Formats: sequence, C-alpha cells, structure tokens
Amino acid sequence: MNAIRRMICAAVLATCACKQAPSPPAARGVLTELPDTLPAAPGAINAPSSFTKLADSAGTRRFHIVNRRFLVTRLSQRYQGESHPLLRETVDETCCLGGERDTWATITLEGWASAAQAGTQPPWRVRINADEGAIWDQFYRAVWFGSCDQTDALTYVNLQTGKVAFVTSREFDTRDSYIPRLRVPNSALERWAGFLDTYTNVDLRDAARDSGVVGILQYGTPREPAARYVLRWSGGPGFSYRLGKLEFAVDDSAHTHGTDVDLWRANGNENPSALSGFSISITLLGREVADQEVPNVTLHVPVIGDRVQPERANLPSGWSLRPSPTGN
Repeated sequence: MNAIRRMICAAVLATCACKQAPSPPAARGVLTELPDTLPAAPGAINAPSSFTKLADSAGTRRFHIVNRRFLVTRLSQRYQGESHPLLRETVDETCCLGGERDTWATITLEGWASAAQAGTQPPWRVRINADEGAIWDQFYRAVWFGSCDQTDALTYVNLQTGKVAFVTSREFDTRDSYIPRLRVPNSALERWAGFLDTYTNVDLRDAARDSGVVGILQYGTPREPAARYVLRWSGGPGFSYRLGKLEFAVDDSAHTHGTDVDLWRANGNENPSALSGFSISITLLGREVADQEVPNVTLHVPVIGDRVQPERANLPSGWSLRPSPTGN
C-alpha cells in the first residue's frame, strides 16, 4: 500500500512541476545508451556523428571526430521575398593533442533553397578545408586557422547557390574582421570585396608562379565567385606585405569609408552601371624581411560601372594589378 501511495504522490508532483517555471539544471553525469539517430518521420533527414580514439606509439593522443548538424536561417531580400535556406554541415576532423596544429579538418556542406525541401536530394554540395563555420549574413563562413605566423583563411559560401563567392584573409591582429559590403539604398544592388594575402593558410597558384605576388583582390556579388585581380610588388618578395585593412571608400564630400557603406549617389537605381564613384581601399602592413623593414602602404583601386579598373588605380612605383589568369 505504501508503494502505491508513493507512486501516486510522485505522479502528482510531476504534474505540478510541469506548470511551474523550470529551475536551473542540476549537475549530472553523461547520458548513456542514446541512439545515434532517431527514426525518420516523413520529410525528416538524420545526421549521425561519431568520436573515435586513434592509438599511436605515444599513447592515445589522436582522435577522429565527425560532427553533423542542420542549420536553417531566414533571408529577406528585396524583390525576392523571404526564404529559409537549409544546410547540412559535416565537419570531419582528426585531432592531435600536443602538436603545433591541433586539427586537420574538412567541412562538407549540402544545401536546400528552402527548409520545406528537407528529405529531397540537396541541389548543391561543396567541400572546403576549414576547422569551423557558421551562417553569416547571406553566407556560410568557414574558418581555416593558420599556424605559427599564418593568417586565418575565411571562405564565404552562398547559402542559396552553394558557390564559393570569396576566399579572404582575416585582417591582421583582428579577430572580428568582415568582408566589406557596399549597398545602393532603396535598391537590390550590393557588392562585396575581399583580399587574400600570401600569409594565409591557402595555396595561391599565382604566388607559386611569381614570388612578387602580394595577394588577390576580389570584387563581386554574394551569389557567384568574385572577379579576382593579382596584386604584385616588384620591390621584393610578395610576402613582405600582409593584409591590414580592407574597406570601400566613396568619393563624396563626407569621404565615406568603411566595411558597410551606402552609395547614396545611386539611390534607388537597379542598374549595375550605376555602381561608380567609389574605390576599394587596401591597407597592407610591411613586414621585416632579411633584416629590412618594409613600410606600410595603402592602395586605392577605383570601381567604375561595376568594374574594377586596375589601369586607373593610382599605385605607387613598383606596384601592379591585373586580372587573375588562374581564377584563384
């Protein structure tokens, strides 16, 4: 009889607890015997993860981790309405404790234009070298950490097309740097800019063929791979410079500049030819090479009619800018 009473009291207390505000969770041990996947319901897709110890001669210091998750966000774009892209992210990394570099990882992304399409074959798939990533604005932004004096590489994948639009360097000594954006007010027109220097953890084919290459300037829309231009310095090795800051600079009375600017002179214009009267400003930090200190330099590259104009850039002696033949 006492056992029955205890069961009744427990049931009553549980019912009352559901109607009260939850209390802070108490510390608890690791849950065991949980399945990797749940039974699929109509329109459902599963994403199992795994953690595996890898033995080595020094003991078990290496791990192989596969993490999978789904990401959904809301995009609101002029004339296109609202959409909810869905991503399936698979991070495959091998970890080595005590090494110079902690992880070697790739990220595979599969995308649907709408979360309502879950359960169908994803229309796009891309794999990139990166350690971590997250949704950022219209992109999935992946980070590949540099080791020693290398700069982190930032890869921007468009959420709707799956295209790698930009691969850029993180600005030196700045953890929260973003690629610059220029917008036309009351219009759907917008453009982005990026710069990839030779200090970044990415192999540059142009730099492999020419030691004077400093980096790759990028300009374009968020939906397609950006147009790329090779920046070169003839005064020494290209790695004498690394990215300090990148921004748009508008030719107006206020000298508007920054990483998020409006082009008011084209207010309401939807024609790309209206994208004129501004430049991309590249500040490069000189490095000490062969016991020689190289001075910092800021370059201004004009954009006229939505096209970068290398031939009109007022570059110092020894500097040149040209379209990239490799598409780096």
